[in-house]
Parts: sequence; C-alpha cells; structure tokens
Amino acid sequence: MISRVSRFLLLALFLVALFTGLYLGVERSKITNGNNHVELAVDYNDLKLLSAVSGSSFDSILARLEGLGFVSIGISEEKLDDASSLGELYFASGSGIIRNSSMSPLFLSLVKRGLISSEKSYIYSTNSVVRKRVITNLQTFLPKNKIKIIGKDLIQVDCGDSYLRDKGIGFSEVTIRYLGKRGFNVVPRISNNYAYNFEEKVKTLKGFRVIVFDGDEILGAPDN
Repeated sequence: MISRVSRFLLLALFLVALFTGLYLGVERSKITNGNNHVELAVDYNDLKLLSAVSGSSFDSILARLEGLGFVSIGISEEKLDDASSLGELYFASGSGIIRNSSMSPLFLSLVKRGLISSEKSYIYSTNSVVRKRVITNLQTFLPKNKIKIIGKDLIQVDCGDSYLRDKGIGFSEVTIRYLGKRGFNVVPRISNNYAYNFEEKVKTLKGFRVIVFDGDEILGAPDN
C-alpha cells in the first residue's frame, strides 16, 4: 500500500513535470511563431552522388533545383583527406613522407635536413587562404604549441595523422564561391566532436547566416 507521504511525493513530481511541460510548450510556440520563414535546402554531397549516378552534369542539377525553388545548399566541413583529393593541400604522416621523399624534391630536401619527424603529421599548401583556414581549425582541438610552420607552406602537427582525419578543417572556399556564383545560399553542416574547444569552434562560423547540426548531437554536446 502506498503511504500518504509517497502519494504526496508522486503528486508533487507529477505537478512539476506538468508545469515544466507547459512552460516548454509555450516557449517553443513563441519561438516557432517568431520564425515562420521556410527555406528549402539540399545537401551538397547528395547532389554530387545524384550527378554521378544519373550521369547528369552538376551544373544542370543545380539549374533544376533552382527552378524547383531551392535556395540553399548544405555543405559539410572538409576533412584533410577531402581537401587533399581536391588538390587544395597535401596531407601525410611524417613516416609516409620519409618513405616517399624521393618523389618530391621539396620533401627530399626537408628529410635530408632532418626537418621531418616520423611521429608527426604534415600539411602542405601553397594557398595562403587555405593554410590560414586549416591552422585556425586545427587550433579548435589542438594547443597552439602542437602546430608549427616550416618555411612558408608546410604545417607540422605534433600528433599522428589518424587523430586528424575525423576533424573538420572548415569549409572549402572554392565550393562556397562556386555555389555563391550560382545564386545559392551556403548552409554549413557542423558535426560535433568531443575534442573541439566549443568557443573556438563557434568563432570559425562567423559570417554564416544559418547553420545545420549534422549527426545525432549539436555542436558542444554534452556540456555546451
């Protein structure tokens, strides 16, 4: 048999839950009513897949989307491997560079001078804008003393390449410029990663009007 004290506690918990639910419902209604603009967006990677599967050019697919009323395209953060495949930079482990140094006069010279460590990772880019973006985003999950510039174009990172592969390095300037010229708004898609410094990562989003959280968690979960 439930005692009087237990019934009172259950009733109190029920009332707290009820009023909390009512409060959250009212607040959500206020937010929804104040943001009744609808913006159609589609994912950039899905469009590339559609282009490859259908055989239609990417430009023709964008033209069709524009005709259907889509105004925005969501783009995911680049990873170092993505940027490397696009030719924006070259990313490799120190051990990989040492093994293949004969393929590049630049790296061969650095290896002979003892400037390449097998324990570290290296990012090479002659594009100053890309280098600045990469360094800014590296600093969202690594201390500054782990990042070093060798010469002008080579970034040395004091950690293994496997640790870097799943971290975002911002958004491709080439992709943003291309979509902007086609008249589309760019919506960054941000994935959460517990390694990120939340405040520093938020700073990298300055200038974007809308963002979308990618995956099962918002940026900063669980503490921010």
